[in-house]
Amino acid sequence: MTDEIYIRLDNYNDYFCPGDTIRGRVECNFSTEKEIRVIQVKFKGVCCTSWIETEKYYDDFFKEERTKEITYSGEEIYFYERYNLSGPGQLRVAPGQYYYPFRYTLPRELPTSYEGNFTTAKASITYIVKAKINCPGTGDTKAVREIVVMSPLNLNLMPEIKKPIEISIDKEVCSCWCNGNNSVSFTFTLPSTGYIVGQDVRIGAYVQNMTNINVDGIRFKISQITERNKEIIVDCTERGVGAHGEKSWTSILPLPANNPCHNLVSCSLINVTYRLKAELFLPCPHTNLVSSLPLIIGHVPFTDFDRNNFLLGPLNGRDLNRMPNFNTNLDSRVYSFPDMQLEEQAPPTYEEAKSLFRQS
Repeated sequence: MTDEIYIRLDNYNDYFCPGDTIRGRVECNFSTEKEIRVIQVKFKGVCCTSWIETEKYYDDFFKEERTKEITYSGEEIYFYERYNLSGPGQLRVAPGQYYYPFRYTLPRELPTSYEGNFTTAKASITYIVKAKINCPGTGDTKAVREIVVMSPLNLNLMPEIKKPIEISIDKEVCSCWCNGNNSVSFTFTLPSTGYIVGQDVRIGAYVQNMTNINVDGIRFKISQITERNKEIIVDCTERGVGAHGEKSWTSILPLPANNPCHNLVSCSLINVTYRLKAELFLPCPHTNLVSSLPLIIGHVPFTDFDRNNFLLGPLNGRDLNRMPNFNTNLDSRVYSFPDMQLEEQAPPTYEEAKSLFRQS
């Protein structure tokens, strides 16, 4: 029978938050009498990245230019602490089971645990508790326990993203069936550029088509972007607008409640961003109207915020009193939402919305 070592955590409930205290014990099972040099526990938080890039070089033997792959790596350590649980000097213990308690308080600023595997790159943020027994003349007996750190992003700490935004795009379109150029204009507004996981992103939109061609359709999409990867997390497509027509409406993009939306503000090696792209499709040979803007997706919502302001179009019968589909599986101490009861009211018209923007 061999010696065994286990890490038992007393207060681990799926994840820890920055500033939490990890409490637990190292459990040791000895099959024979042992002389122990040290029983140690280690706490470590680290970000590791690696990626492959191609580089051209001249091969003197073959007398030609070739390409080779070079692997790069990076590391960022957030904390690294070791503690001796057995005290000074060596111990002699009889066969049996022994417990050595420990506690460690996490730093208050940590990025969320992360794992990303892409075609030419890998990245991870991991947090581990590691224990070992060192006995003279024998190898170390070790145990490792990985924990998940969830770092909530509070939108209230970024007041600039609470402001409404309006984007307008215009295009002169030349048609063979008219004597001059006519324009198509596309305007869309958002009540803010900050949202939380599970919330609906409401986009007020207005298209004025003064040309002889039809607008084929309008598409909104939100993408999650890293250095080596781009993924659409939600999108919607609206019907087009006929020649010499206009249309106003509200598009709704529900952010997935199961998207982790990692808070990596404290990490300098991994950057995850979100962008909203709006595209108005025109028939060939005309080019589409395209615009995009960054969004912040967090976990703690704005307080005292009317998310229905600055919408251009009707809400198509949506229930304004319905709370956003927040992730109810997450710890309420991190996701504490204010009472967001909203009165049933019609959104402002396009002219009213324009007036509100001029006042803001």
